[in-house]
Amino acid sequence: MGAKDENGGWTFKTLHAYFARWLTEKSKRDEQRYQAQEVALTAALTSQEKAVNAALAAADRAVAKAEAAAERRFESVNEFRGSLSDMQTNLMPRQEAENRIKSLEDKLDAAIKNMQAATDSHFATNRTDIANLQRWQSEQHGSREGSEKSTSNVRWHVEIVVAVLAAVIGGLIGFIFKK
Repeated sequence: MGAKDENGGWTFKTLHAYFARWLTEKSKRDEQRYQAQEVALTAALTSQEKAVNAALAAADRAVAKAEAAAERRFESVNEFRGSLSDMQTNLMPRQEAENRIKSLEDKLDAAIKNMQAATDSHFATNRTDIANLQRWQSEQHGSREGSEKSTSNVRWHVEIVVAVLAAVIGGLIGFIFKK
């Protein structure tokens, strides 16, 4: 190995030189190994740091998207709540609507009864008038002059009856639609 003396034996000096060289070489190898490990460790840490930063950026984007989606959902919920509130203030409660409808039905029934009573009384009056006209006509039947007077009187009475009926019906219709 080259550390032996000329005679091929070991001396303290050659043994010392041999171990010194061996320790120097070992120290160089250890230093190279250490530097290689340090470079590998630095590369690994840099790679891990990039991966962590990428993961954090992705998480930040995901959180931002989730917050935006939640905000849109809450806006939609608030809009729905507003619509419900508007409906509650603007729509008539069922009981009030039923009360109004019942009131209108009662008024309509009363108006129909009043119209029926008025019509019945006018028909009774008209029957009486018609009977009187028929009697008068039969009395006047003999002469032409009487006949012409009878016709004009009948027309006059019929016109009065029609006018009275029109006034009553117009009044009833006005009464119904006034309320």
